[in-house]
Amino acid sequence: MVVHMGDFTSDWFTTSIDGIQRTLKTHDPKRILEIGSWEGRSACWFLETYPDATITCVDTFEGSPEHDGMDVAGIKNRFLKNTERYKDRVIIRQGHSSRELYGLDPESYDVVYVDGSHEEDDTLMDLILSYGLLKPGGILLVDDYIGFPGVRRAVDKFAAAFSTKVQSVLCEYQVHFVKLS
Repeated sequence: MVVHMGDFTSDWFTTSIDGIQRTLKTHDPKRILEIGSWEGRSACWFLETYPDATITCVDTFEGSPEHDGMDVAGIKNRFLKNTERYKDRVIIRQGHSSRELYGLDPESYDVVYVDGSHEEDDTLMDLILSYGLLKPGGILLVDDYIGFPGVRRAVDKFAAAFSTKVQSVLCEYQVHFVKLS
C-alpha cells in the first residue's frame, strides 16, 4: 500500500514497508505508538493499512542535527495537514520522548515504531520505555539500525539486556522484536 499524496518533503519510510508488512502479517494492531513522526508519512501508512487503529505520535517537531539544511520550520504544519483525514485517530504528544512517554498506559500498545533521535542514549531510553508500553506479544519496530551508529549501539545493548524478554524477528535496515509473554 502506498501512502496517499500529501505535503511530504522527504521519504525515508517507503523502503521499510515490505519488512514491516512481513513482521505484522499476522497482526491487526489497534493501538500504535510512533516515536518520531516527522511529516506523518509513516503514521498515514499505519492508519491506511490498519483502519481500526489509532496512533499516538510523539515528536518535538523541531528536527535534529541530521536535518541541518532542511526546512524544519514547517514540520508540524505538514504533519497536521498530512494526517488531517485521520485526525480522529491521531493523538499528538509534542515534546521529547523521554518526557512524553511517561504517563502512557503500560502494556497497552500492539505496535511501537521507534524512529526518533539517532543519539545512542535517547534511542536506548526510547527502547526501554517502549518495552514497558508494549503488550505481551506486541511488536517493537526500530528504524535506522544501519547507517546510524548511535541507533545500532542502543539496539545492540537493548537486545543483550532484554534477550530473555524479546525475540528479534527481523534484522535489516530496521530491527523488529516481539515482546515475549
